Amino acid sequence: MERLRKVIASLGVVAILSTLMVTSVANADWWDTYVDELVTAGVLDSADDYRAGDKLTRAELVEFAVDAFSLEGTT
Repeated sequence: MERLRKVIASLGVVAILSTLMVTSVANADWWDTYVDELVTAGVLDSADDYRAGDKLTRAELVEFAVDAFSLEGTT
């Protein structure tokens, strides 16, 4: 019974840790290197959920442009 308890606890820990390591872009995707470059340049935040299949909104496009060119507003 003690061994079963340890196995169940170990599986629980593995399940929890595996959720921390999930990425939104698979390494096999063709755009992976581009996403890495954007993260390195500070345009994308690595903590953001990169939604490769979704359409880009105008607001997101403007945000990317502002971050990419280090623009500052004057409002």
